[in-house]
Amino acid sequence: MTQVLSFDIGASNGRLVRHHFDGKRITSEIVHRFDNSPVIRNNSYHWDFTYLMDQIYTAIRKAQSLPDDAAKSVGFDTWGVDFGAIDQSGNILFEPYSYRDEHTVPYMLQTLKEIDEYDLFTLTGNAVSSINTLFQMLAIAEKESFDNAAHLLMMPTLLQYQLTEIAINEFTICSTTQMLKTGKQEWNTDLIDKVLNPNLPLTDIQLPHQIIGPVSNRIQQQENIDPLKVVLTPGHDTACALSALPMLIDNSFFMSIGTWTIIGTESECPVVTPESFEKGFTNEGTSEGTYRFQKNSIGFWILQELRREWKEAGHELDYEIENEMVYNSQPSNTFIDPNADVFFNPSSMIAAIELFCLQTNQRKPESISETIRCVLESMALSYACTIRQLENIIGNSAQAIYAAGGGIQNTYLCQFISSATMKQVVTGPVESSSLGNGLSQLRALGLISSLQEGREVISNSIEQQEYKPMDSEHWTYALSRFEEIIEKK
Repeated sequence: MTQVLSFDIGASNGRLVRHHFDGKRITSEIVHRFDNSPVIRNNSYHWDFTYLMDQIYTAIRKAQSLPDDAAKSVGFDTWGVDFGAIDQSGNILFEPYSYRDEHTVPYMLQTLKEIDEYDLFTLTGNAVSSINTLFQMLAIAEKESFDNAAHLLMMPTLLQYQLTEIAINEFTICSTTQMLKTGKQEWNTDLIDKVLNPNLPLTDIQLPHQIIGPVSNRIQQQENIDPLKVVLTPGHDTACALSALPMLIDNSFFMSIGTWTIIGTESECPVVTPESFEKGFTNEGTSEGTYRFQKNSIGFWILQELRREWKEAGHELDYEIENEMVYNSQPSNTFIDPNADVFFNPSSMIAAIELFCLQTNQRKPESISETIRCVLESMALSYACTIRQLENIIGNSAQAIYAAGGGIQNTYLCQFISSATMKQVVTGPVESSSLGNGLSQLRALGLISSLQEGREVISNSIEQQEYKPMDSEHWTYALSRFEEIIEKK
């Protein structure tokens, strides 16, 4: 029995998962959970890096204190776009900024005066968004100095560096930056020289499934950690999730549902057509060096913020209470666009929903249960529109949708997605990102030989849930009404 440890850290929480592999099946257990939210420092949103590293060391010690612990290795995956800078002595230059900070917007607008937006899309393969690393670097350079930077590392490899003191970047996470050459695993130096400081220390990019090195002797002694190999896994959580999806039906699309929801298909090459640009699709790397042609949508971010506000008002909810509310509620006749700017980072999500309803001449939800139903149905309808766009662009109809991630635990949302898209939805696994992370480590250790073998291991190890379309009359009407609302907005 081989054991590996996966840090799967999202933009709202993180976990350390221990995987047990017997040669055919993999089982998992969560060793440690922790919150992860941006903090405000000097009027900017940052990630609390000291706290994150304390949680990482605590989690490893906790895993190694278990009676049967014999973990061979550890790997990291996180959300995309955010990064940190390391100086010549190995110290972090400043707390990493969070993509939730809107200070990047003016720099994106300024860049688009110099480079046509479609040209930027074709140069990098990435949809142009103010959260992308290219614009973050411009904004951060006004506040921080990069003069002493020796390495610029994306979040998963920045965390990894703290354990190993080895600087390396990884393809899937770098493919979220808007700074790579389209279809290449290398920095777009011409673009970077034009937009940014040409002397930035852009650390080399490598493909995953390789052992980087051990936890350094200094960290072992300082943090009381036993020897452990560190593996370069797919750094982006969606790339990990996709590699752990046992997609057995041909011509299937994938979804990864969490704070964000990613919807797409696997592709050998980036798709950089005018239509893919117009509809807001992007191209990001897979664990195999190919591409995910996809669109990013808001996932459970809105509900997470609503839960926080309701809790502050004395209404603490859990999944069981929410599910009962949805069960007892009527189909919604009010819909929101989850991707509207008003929902990106408002001071009050309740007020944002009320504002959107006012702007679109709709009745606002009057109760918590109505609000939850409105948000869940709107999410499903938004995803149905994306699925339709994706099919039109690639000229191929999806036979099924494979969904993974923590969001699939909301069975009502899964059913709504099936009904809104009129397609079979197959869910599982929940811990898809951490499992993809673990599979990559097993490949680096020589215990699994390929992506396909890894997916077969997952298929042997989990029970998948299937959903089929229901209530076609309501969902046909709802989709038509949703599209009208979006067009008017």
